[in-house]
Amino acid sequence: MFWVLCLALMAGCQQDPSRGAVRLTVSYEGFTPGCLRVIAWDAANPQTAKPVDLSPQAGAFEGTFTVAIFRGPGWSPQLAVETRAFEGACSDTVPPVAQQEGTALVEDGRVQALHLSLSARDQDQDGFVDARDNGSDCQDQDPAVHRGAPEVCDGKDNDCDGQTEAVLLTRPCERTGVCPGATWACGEGQAIVCAGPAPALWYPDADRDTFGSREARAEPFCAPPGPGYASNSRDCDDGSAQRSPSATERCNGVDDNCDGLPDEGLGVGEACTTVGACAGVRACGMDGEVSCQSTVSSTLYYPDDDLDGHGQAGAAGVPFCTPPTQGYVLQNTDCDDGNPFTHPQASELCDGVDNDCDGAPEAAAICAGSAPTWTLLSTLNSSNKNWNAISLWRNGGVWIVGDDNRRVVRQAGNTQFDPVKTNNCTRSWLSVWAEHTSGVAFMGSSTRLVGEHLPTEDNCDTLETGMNQIHGLVGLPSGGGFEVHGVGQDDTGTERTFVWTGDDVRYGATSIDGSLYDVHGLSRDLLFAVGEASGSARLYRFNPSSSQWQTSNIEETFPSLKTLRGVWAVNSRLAYAVGDQGALLRWDAGIWNQVSFPDMSENLTSVLAFGRNALYVTTQSGKVYRYGLTGWSIASLSTQPAQALNDIAGTNPGDLWAAGDKGNVFHWPRAP
Repeated sequence: MFWVLCLALMAGCQQDPSRGAVRLTVSYEGFTPGCLRVIAWDAANPQTAKPVDLSPQAGAFEGTFTVAIFRGPGWSPQLAVETRAFEGACSDTVPPVAQQEGTALVEDGRVQALHLSLSARDQDQDGFVDARDNGSDCQDQDPAVHRGAPEVCDGKDNDCDGQTEAVLLTRPCERTGVCPGATWACGEGQAIVCAGPAPALWYPDADRDTFGSREARAEPFCAPPGPGYASNSRDCDDGSAQRSPSATERCNGVDDNCDGLPDEGLGVGEACTTVGACAGVRACGMDGEVSCQSTVSSTLYYPDDDLDGHGQAGAAGVPFCTPPTQGYVLQNTDCDDGNPFTHPQASELCDGVDNDCDGAPEAAAICAGSAPTWTLLSTLNSSNKNWNAISLWRNGGVWIVGDDNRRVVRQAGNTQFDPVKTNNCTRSWLSVWAEHTSGVAFMGSSTRLVGEHLPTEDNCDTLETGMNQIHGLVGLPSGGGFEVHGVGQDDTGTERTFVWTGDDVRYGATSIDGSLYDVHGLSRDLLFAVGEASGSARLYRFNPSSSQWQTSNIEETFPSLKTLRGVWAVNSRLAYAVGDQGALLRWDAGIWNQVSFPDMSENLTSVLAFGRNALYVTTQSGKVYRYGLTGWSIASLSTQPAQALNDIAGTNPGDLWAAGDKGNVFHWPRAP
């Protein structure tokens, strides 16, 4: 590059070679000057010529240019020259990034050479000089950082204003299509964008069922507009809240759930079977529900809850085309469907109940001329011996067992008990079950023995077991004979259930949690055991396919229940369990539920039931609670002071037995 620099102090330039000149060569390296300023003056008499600003080639990070400088009129031969380089435009206020000056002796008619060198740092070659050289680049190792660079989300001060994008990200911003309250934020590719929620589209919802009309135009809102709008447009009928995508399809010929199909999935017209096993077809009813409507004639049957062959009086009939196997009968004449000993063909019992449904309780003759009551059998009484369990057998046979070897039997057909037996079988007996035909008693003791006792013998045969405290026994049919199931406690914690066939005792492999206090059932398919573990109730059911006991998890369903002490299976659909603090549970068609008891402070010891309205519970306080058609009644049986009742047994509501502490044995309704 070559320029001729006139050194006139005033405007205008007259080049006069006779005065001599300086051939100035200026080189630069390491940066690209935005502007170069050349200044010349008389070194002996500072008369400065007007500066000349030059623009080097852009993008060149090193270069050389030459300038011819002529002495001004009246100047001395000594010429001073200075060159300044600027990052941007030449300025009188901004310091240069590089500068150098020199002098030359310029004689008339001669040309003197002078070289000046400029250097500054632009290491990242972004066109901006390092701030250490008076440039504006605050980070000269990064070409993305310099004055005027756009700020991006990289944690750097990109535009060298002393702040990173973090400051900008705290500031609000405004942008078309963004709701108020937007702020700067990091977007894709590290770009900083004005970010905020876009207005949401809402649709008119005239019926306010939360579904907007399919035909309505969407409206933008930055905040939910409230009732009358929905965030979707899925409603096929915005004039009816009964029709929407969330509606249940009804049998009415209308597309209720807005899927384009009326009555879909309801099976209208398909063949079906009614509740009473009648052939039918699925059809719509007046209420919009689909039902199976019988196409053949049916017969009305009535619920028979107590399975006595007589249906509940006043109950609605259920149509059946195939006679039901259980729980329904052809007549509904039973005045108490919770007591199998009460129906129009029943015999009156001495129980204070209208058994034959004629509207009146039994005649006085049925109760031998006196009101029914619990009678103490003084012949079995003892001031310091406890009776623990009772079992009945055919035609009036009774076995009662207790502490200190005590066993007593009343032979079938007799009215009096044999003398109390205390010889042989030297154990305290906690449980007994009598075989219903022969009257042979199977007994469980407090110390590992089981006993087998013929009703006509004074002594019994014993068998050592591995189980301690055998609290419960019950016999069940098995292969033309029977087997006895026992439950209790065991010191080792592994043997708490067994099956006894008379000659052999087999222990259950199931790990029982805690102790068991009673067992009862009608068959292997319906067999329950109850007890406790750490003060929490336990209830198990026998699984005949695996011959194992399975927990009902009653402690999880009813965590407040404490010890359960008695259990009784009534029929294939009904069972009861009782225990401490008024615990009364009912098993109804496969589900255990807690039933309210009149006094939750009572500890319940045993239970006997013939049906829902023929339920008897004994207590530790010496009471018998009875639940019948009209509710609960209470009888206090124990002598004073009150003594615990430990067991109850009976053949019907007119023949009940209760036994307890201090040798107390009671019979309802009178002494036998």
